[in-house]
Amino acid sequence: MAYRSTYRRRTRIGFRVAGTGLVLAALVAAFIASVYLFRKSNNDLPTQNDDTIANVLTAAPVAIPAATNSKEAVLHDLTGQGASGVATRGEKDGHYYHTIKAILPGIDRASQMYEGWLVRPVPYDYFSTGEMVTNDLGEFVLEFNGDPRGEYSGYTQVVITLEAKDGISDPAAHVMEGEFE
Repeated sequence: MAYRSTYRRRTRIGFRVAGTGLVLAALVAAFIASVYLFRKSNNDLPTQNDDTIANVLTAAPVAIPAATNSKEAVLHDLTGQGASGVATRGEKDGHYYHTIKAILPGIDRASQMYEGWLVRPVPYDYFSTGEMVTNDLGEFVLEFNGDPRGEYSGYTQVVITLEAKDGISDPAAHVMEGEFE
C-alpha cells in the first residue's frame, strides 16, 4: 500500500472550519453594530414628558357652566313622527321633582314602553326616571320624585327612549331629547 499523506486533507478541512467561523463572527459583529447604531439614532429623538401625556389625558374643565336653575325643557322629536313634549323640574317640599308630558306615537303596551332618563354631561352619568304612562288625554306622562339626599342639579339633559319589555336596563333608541337651559 502506498502511503498517502492526510496532511492536505486536514488542512483543507481546517481552512473550511476557520472560514465558516470567520464568516459567522463577521455576521454577529455586523448585527451588534446595527443594533448599536439603531439605538443610538433613537436616543437623538426628542422625548415626551409624562406631564405632557398626563395633560392630554386630563379632561379640561367646562368653560361654560351648565344651567342648573332652569325649570323647563322643550323636548325635540328624533324620529320624524311629529312627537312633542315638555319636561319640568324643581323642588317641592325639599325634594327634587321632574315631570315629563309628551305626545308620542302609539306603541304595543304589552311589549314596549317609553322610559324617561336624566343625563349629566360632566362628569357623564345618567339614570332612569321611570316608565311613562298615559293620562286621560292620551298624553304620555311621567313624574319622578328624587331622593332628598341626592344631588340632581347637574342632570340637565332629558331623554325619552322606546324600550322593549325584555328586562334589559340600558337605554334603547332615543325618541325625544331636550335640555334645561
